[in-house]
This record gives sequence, structure tokens and C-alpha cells, in this order.
Amino acid sequence: GNEEVKLATLSCLAAWAVKSEIAITPDVIAFIVSGLKEKETIRRGHLRFLRLLCKTSDTVLQISSLATHLIQLVKAGFTKAAQRLDGIYALLCILKIAVLDVKTDEIVTKEKIWPLIFLNEPTIIQIPWAAKLSIEDLIACIDLVEVLFLEYYVRLMDSFPIRALLQFILFLLCHPTWDIRKAAQCTARKILVASPHLYEAILVEFSYHLSTVGEKAASLKMSDTEIVPESFVPPVEIMVKALLVIASAASENEQGICVQLLLSSHHPNIVGIRKKDAVWRRVQKSLQKFHAVSNLGASISAELFKSLLGSKGLMSSNRIEQVATINSLSTLMSVVPGDTFAQFQEHFRNLPDLISHDELSEYDIQVFHTPDGVLTTDQGLHLGQPIMPINVSQAKLPLNARGNDIKKAKTAKEEAREIQLKEEGLIREKVFIIQRNVCVMLEALGEMAMANPIFMHSQLRFGVKYVIPLLRSSIVCDAAFETLLKLSRCTVDPLCNWALEIATALRIIATKESSDIWESLLSNEQVKHNPVASMSLFESLVTGLTISCKSGPLPVDSFTFIFPVIEKILLSQKKTNFHDDVLQILYLHLDPILPLPRIHMLSVLYHVLGVAPAYQSSICPALNELCLGLQSDEVAPALHGIYAKATHVRMACLKAVKCIPAVSNCSIPPNVEVATNIWLALHDVDKLVAEIAEGIWDCYRHDFGTDYSVLYTALSHVNYNVRAAAAEALAAALDESPDTIPARHSDMLLFYLLYISETLSSLFSLYLRGVGSGEENVDDGWLGRQGVALALHCAADVLRAKDLPVVMTFLISRALADPNTDVRGRMIDTGILIVDKHGSDNVSLLFPIFENFLNKKTTDEEKYDLVREGVVIFTGALAKHLSK
Repeated sequence: GNEEVKLATLSCLAAWAVKSEIAITPDVIAFIVSGLKEKETIRRGHLRFLRLLCKTSDTVLQISSLATHLIQLVKAGFTKAAQRLDGIYALLCILKIAVLDVKTDEIVTKEKIWPLIFLNEPTIIQIPWAAKLSIEDLIACIDLVEVLFLEYYVRLMDSFPIRALLQFILFLLCHPTWDIRKAAQCTARKILVASPHLYEAILVEFSYHLSTVGEKAASLKMSDTEIVPESFVPPVEIMVKALLVIASAASENEQGICVQLLLSSHHPNIVGIRKKDAVWRRVQKSLQKFHAVSNLGASISAELFKSLLGSKGLMSSNRIEQVATINSLSTLMSVVPGDTFAQFQEHFRNLPDLISHDELSEYDIQVFHTPDGVLTTDQGLHLGQPIMPINVSQAKLPLNARGNDIKKAKTAKEEAREIQLKEEGLIREKVFIIQRNVCVMLEALGEMAMANPIFMHSQLRFGVKYVIPLLRSSIVCDAAFETLLKLSRCTVDPLCNWALEIATALRIIATKESSDIWESLLSNEQVKHNPVASMSLFESLVTGLTISCKSGPLPVDSFTFIFPVIEKILLSQKKTNFHDDVLQILYLHLDPILPLPRIHMLSVLYHVLGVAPAYQSSICPALNELCLGLQSDEVAPALHGIYAKATHVRMACLKAVKCIPAVSNCSIPPNVEVATNIWLALHDVDKLVAEIAEGIWDCYRHDFGTDYSVLYTALSHVNYNVRAAAAEALAAALDESPDTIPARHSDMLLFYLLYISETLSSLFSLYLRGVGSGEENVDDGWLGRQGVALALHCAADVLRAKDLPVVMTFLISRALADPNTDVRGRMIDTGILIVDKHGSDNVSLLFPIFENFLNKKTTDEEKYDLVREGVVIFTGALAKHLSK
């Protein structure tokens, strides 16, 4: 009568029956039937006994007569929660019998067991309920899941949500008890081998499972409650082994499986504090048939990368999925850096959100920084202050009346406000998505750089091109700086030890005006009076550069990356206490073969030579060596030194240009800018410069042509020597091509008009009035107008009779009233020279023009007085030729 004795006896009997080949007699069947009618404990013991009997197919067929009794237990078990475990055992047994016995299968269908189970328990086995079961009962659940997937998969797909059963399998794989995990591992392998299309689905569920475990672990850390089975948080190693079990069953070469394996192996809750690729390396060892992943070291398909960077990967709104993708990219970067970075770079370059970011207006940014519920136009509300409800004073009215009054009180202005709030909300959401996607791409780039700094060293130019411009963004600048900092750590050792200084300096250069930068650059005199103040960010960086260059020049990629800092230091308007050290560093990087930023280096050295002539002895050889590595298409920018104010800079430029192979070999291709720059130097105000330019012009071996556009630009150059040379050069060109004078002078008049308009149109408004658009009516267009005066003065000799009315009309109608005294004086001198040169033969042509302006009436007497004064001077000059 003792229940424990009966249960023990049943256990022994079951063990004996499994190993024995003795047939199940009717007496045993009757014994089982009577046991199934006993109380719960004894009944469950008989059900466990039956489960063991069902392990062999021969025994299963012998107990098929129990089908009716088991059906009743299934019905009771899935309609009454208290008998659910009995129902599980009974369902397991009846399904095993039905697999081998057609009659039993028909009974199951006839009794509508499947609809009954789905109606009462769609998940079949609930995880919270299963967490409280004993080991033996859980193993029975595992057996049931195995039978369902292997023998009744089609029925399962039609009637039940597969996702719940997959979650249950994962729960078993991560169970705290080894026996349960072992049984679950065997079942999981069988299911995945039999149904390979479940592979991707179970990996997706595994990823969700990892996220759930992470959330549970975080909540338990904040709670002091006792840990119960259902709140068990599996250790990372158990979850890793569960993933290894899943991976070992892989047999199909599918893109989705590959991506899910990568993401699951790099999930932040499974990676933990170990190396990001630690789990993945273990997974790879389990992949024997999955060639697409096991051979990942060879190359990466574009489809795989597209999936990684898609909406379920890097572009996901789920932070966990983003981190898993970033970890995956880091691993790929260490395994196949070439393919990985090439595809990432292509995706980054064509990122739609990056394009949208560049198109954001100031209004979009302002809306983004405005809190929800507040308009950007709100002036009286403090930041973050909520909008007050309408008609608060009516709060004491009855509810219906209050609602009606509020609706009536809603004015058109208030409705417009609500519409605008919705519109700004949409803008805010759009900008947020752009910010999120660009920031996560920058984060991924930084982590990839850290995963393979040696390879990334060769790709630093990508960072300069795409990351540095984002430092000026008001929504992604911080993410851009973090990425730039990681890129700075990829520079050569020991320069990488100054990564923070490099990144900070590049950020300052990219985001601040030059005047702000030079405040941190102290001159030698300042250092003498304040030695403590000499310690600065730039000094620390220069020290790092000096130490890094002790053993020789930097690799070209590191030098190119750090060059903007060197450039800004040397572009100071006066010599700083860093110039000596920085120039020595620059001199180490002049190799004519390496892909250096030569044009920028030339420009910097031209500037330093103009600021500090004392460096001439060291800079000139450096210029020559830099030019040895220039190509034929770089001759034009190399000649920009001729625009310098100092004569010795222009001479150094021309001497260095002679070292360019294309120049020394006389193989310069025809180019308007090259021709104009040499032609400009030929007419330099300093004859020594012109003499050097003659040799270069002889090497050009092409005609100057009739395109004077670069000369027109030079007429407005900030340096007077350039304007004067441009005027002489234009006159010389006109002298050589007299047929072009009418057209050219039309352009010259237009050029002048382009500098004195400000009212007639947006194109000519600045130039027609002769006053610049600077603050406080500053005339910032007078340089160009002076250049036109110089050009007309130089071209006086080549004018023809038919050109005189156009030129003199232009001088009288525009130039004589010029607001700038210097320009007006030069225009008068130009007119006098033209009259002196051509007056004797053109008195009858010029005198009516002067007379017409003198007799003209105007309302602006002050302006007309200036014109009249000039015309009187012109008339007096013409009077000298009347007797002739």
C-alpha cells in the first residue's frame, strides 16, 4: 500500500522490460490500465513506466491497445492545468504508437486531438511551467518535442507556432542541469538535420534568447530576491555550447544562415569580456559541412555584406543587433581585411543617410534640437517647457460643456500650431534616423580600425576624406571624433601614442577659424616671457612627431594623415616656436617616388618662405626635391608660387618648377592655366623673375592662345605685383593677337562691371555700384577695378580707332565716378595716356564724346562733378592735338 514502494517497483519493472526481450502479456496491459486509473502519483508512475516501454518499436506495437486510455488522459491533461504533465506523458506515448500503428493514428485524428491541444495550449509546453519540472519529466518533454518535429512536422507547421517550440529547445539547451542539456543537444541535432530550413529560424530565436538573458541578468543584479529556477541566468559558457550544438548541425550553404551565425557568435551577451572573435573561432571548428562560413577567410560575398549592413544588422534600430554586427565586422576585418574594408567603404560612400545629412538645412537642425511639444518659433517658452492646455480656466465646468467649449475655442491659429508641431515632429524623427545611422557607421569604422590597425594604416586617407568633414556636423560630430581618435591610433608606432592629441588637433583645424588656432601657437618672443605658456596641445604633438621621426621618416600614410596639422602650423602668418622642428620633419618626407601631398607641401613651403626668408637656404632645395616627383598634370598648381608677394618666393618657385620632369624634358602638355601662369611670370614686375620664366616658356612649346580667363582673375589678386603683371601680360597678349581686341575688351568691360554692381541683379549687384558687400560699406571690389585700370593703361598702345569710343565711354560713364580714389586716379591716367597715344588721329572721334558728357544734365551733381573733372582733363589732353 506504500506509494513509494509501488513507484520504485514500477521503475524497476520498466528498466527490466526495456532490456528484456520478453513480450508484453495481456496481464501487463491490464496492470497498466488499472494503474492509469489510480490517483495522480501512481498514475504518473505508470505513465513514466509507459514512456520507458516506448523506447523500442517492438514494445510500442505491443501496447497499442492502450490508445483509447491514453487519448482520454491527453484530453484531460490539455483541458485541466493540474493534469498537464499527465497529458504530456500520454501524448508522447500515443504519438509513438501512432507512428507505427495506422489504426492508432486514425483514432488520434478522429478524436481531434490536434485541434484540442491547440485550442487549450498552442505552445504545447510552456517554459515557466517546464522550469519547475523534475529532470525525468523534462526529459519526457524533450522526447515529445523530438517526436513532434521528426514524425509530425507537417501537422506541427499547420497547427502550432514553431517559434514557441524553438524557444523551448533553447531553454533546454541552456538548462542548469547537465542531463537536460545533454538530452536537448541530441534532440536539437536530430531536428536540425531532419529539418535544415529551421536552422535560420532557430538562430534568430537564439539571438532573441541572448537578449532576454541579458535583460534578465541586468534585472537580477538590481534585485535582492532569491534566484528561482525560472529566473535562472545561464552562464556564458553554457550559451556558447548551445550555439556550438546548433552550428555543428549546419548542412546548408545559405546566406541567411551565414549571417545569423556571425551575428549570434558576436552577440554582446555571448561575447562578454572575451575577445570579440573568441566564440566565432570555436563555432568555425564545428562547421565541417558549412563551406560558405568555414571558408570565410578566403573572401566575403557582396550579399553577405549587404545583409550585415541591412535593417537586421548595422542599420537596425535595435542596439543589440547593431553591436553584434559591429563585432562581426571587427572579426571579418581581422580575417579578410581587404574584402571587408572595400565593401564597407563602398557602402559608406553611397550611404543614403550620409547624403541626406549633407542636405539637412539649418531649420532641420534647429527642429531636431527643439524638445517635443515645443515649436522652434516659440519665444516665450523655456527650453523643454510643455504647451499649456487650452481654456484651463474652464476646469470647473461640467465635462460635456467643457469639451464642447474647448472645441469651439480652438482657433485657426491653434490648429495651425498643431499642424506645425506634427510637421516638426516628422522632421525631428527624420533627423534622428539620419543621426543614428551615420553614427553607427562611424562607430563600426572605428571598431574595424581597432580590429586591424596595421591594415587600417594603409586606409587612413579614407578617414581624412569622410570622417574629418563630419567633425563640423552638429548632430554626429562626437561620433566622428571618437572614430577619428581610433583612426589616429592606427598611425605608426610611437606616433600612435599621441592619438588623442592628433585627433584633437585635427578637430580644431576642421571646426575653428585660423585665428582661433593661432592663439595656441606661441611665437619665440612669447615663450621667452612666458615659458609655462609654451606647453600646448600643438607643442605636445610636435614633440611626438619629433620622437617618432628620430629613426627616419614616417610611413607615407601616417605622414599624410598628420600633414594637416603640419600644414596649419606652417601656414601661420608669422614664425612660431614650432617652425624649426616642423620643417625638419617635413624635410624628411620629400622622396620623389612616394605618393605625398606634394602640391600642398609646395604651397606650405612657398608661404613659409614668404613669412620667414631666413629659411631660404633649406626650403629651396626642398622645393626642388618635391618637384622631382610631380607629374605633368601638376605643373599648373606648382606654379602658384608666382602669385607670392615676395620676389624671392617667385624666383624659388620658378627654379623649382624647372626640376619637374615634364618641364625639364620639354614635354608639358597644352594647358590654359600652365600657359597663363608662365606668361604671367614672363611679365613680372621684377626682371629677374621674368628672365627665369623665359626658360620655362621655351620648354612649353605651345601658343598662349586667346583664353584670358585666368588673367582676368589675376587682375583682382590681393597682391599688387600680380595685378600689375596680369595687366602687362594681357596687353602683351592683345598685342600679339590684335584681332581679338574687340571681343576681349567687351569681356574687360563686363569684368569691370562685375565689380561695381550691387543693385540691378543678383549677378551684377555687387559690381554696378562699385561698392563691395563687406560690413560697414567696405569696398572690397576695388582691387579688381584697379586691375582693370592697370590693364587698360598697359593696353593703350594696342587700341584701334574703332575701340576708342567704347573705351572712352566706359571710362567716362563708369570709371571717373569710381568711389575709390586710387582707382579713379588710375582711370584718369589711363584716359590721358589713350588720348596722348591716339588723339592726334582721332580728334573728331573723341571730341564729340567729351562734349556730350560736359553738356549732359544730371540730378547727382556730386557724382557728376567727378565725371566732369575727368572729362575736362581728357579734353585738355585732347586740345594738345587740335593744332595738329
